[in-house]
Amino acid sequence: MSLKKDKKETDNIDIEKKYSIDFLARFACLYEGVNIAADRAEKLGYDVNKNNIWIKPTALQKYVAERYGDMKYNMEQQRKGLEVDEIYPWDKVY
Repeated sequence: MSLKKDKKETDNIDIEKKYSIDFLARFACLYEGVNIAADRAEKLGYDVNKNNIWIKPTALQKYVAERYGDMKYNMEQQRKGLEVDEIYPWDKVY
């Protein structure tokens, strides 16, 4: 028995064609929010792999709602080939 998968066209799915820009922007916001929360939790001394007390669903929901418009705009600009460079407090450029 072979462990190799047969290559199909479905293995190379273009995510931008399969999902809408709205879905991708919301998912990117959620991904970004979880990473920011995990980084801050680690700075506070929480072990993010063993403890989930740092996860605050309401805070993540608010972050996604607030960040969504900017993220969608940035993704649309990148689709057009324009580079959008933004500065956020966590970039540590101040």
